[in-house]
Amino acid sequence: MSSEYFSSIVCNINNQSFLVTGVHLISHLNSNESKRRLAASMCKDELNVFANKNNVEHKIIMGDFNMNPFELGMVELDGFNAVISKDVAIGGKKTFLGKQYPYLYNPSWHLHGNINNAESVPGTYYYNGEDSIYWYLFDQVVISPSIISRFDYSNFKIITEIPNLAGVSKQLLGGRKRRPNRRLYSDHLPIRCKILF
Repeated sequence: MSSEYFSSIVCNINNQSFLVTGVHLISHLNSNESKRRLAASMCKDELNVFANKNNVEHKIIMGDFNMNPFELGMVELDGFNAVISKDVAIGGKKTFLGKQYPYLYNPSWHLHGNINNAESVPGTYYYNGEDSIYWYLFDQVVISPSIISRFDYSNFKIITEIPNLAGVSKQLLGGRKRRPNRRLYSDHLPIRCKILF
């Protein structure tokens, strides 16, 4: 299944079905928070319909959400409903006005701010504008609570260099200030994650 902003496939691994989705949601450049929240809601609803149609319980959604983990489209019930806490996510669902909203888990919070890795950077996108927070974490991975125990934190990171076969690394950061090298590569840094099967 695909749309202008995401593409999904169902993968069968060890007799279990997984919905794997790559996203590139609408940009800050041509939207406001209300529109990004609506785009997140529409994406989540379409993914839920597709997952239910294919009887898929496990979801992996990753890519450029163009939102930080704390923005409304990521955390609100009508958005991805993605929480920072494993315990809350595993706890099930939030109920509001009689309707249940299943949680997703967002481990990406752990990458924002560069808490555990002083050599890394505190986000995947850098912007120095008026009222800026400078480092944004637009590139994330969000998963179903059912696969939290399989998420490998030791392999979860923001990629700042890419080694090649000759052993020479390509630096994705430029200059003394270590910003994404948008001139040679991209204005976003990629992330890497591993899920154990």
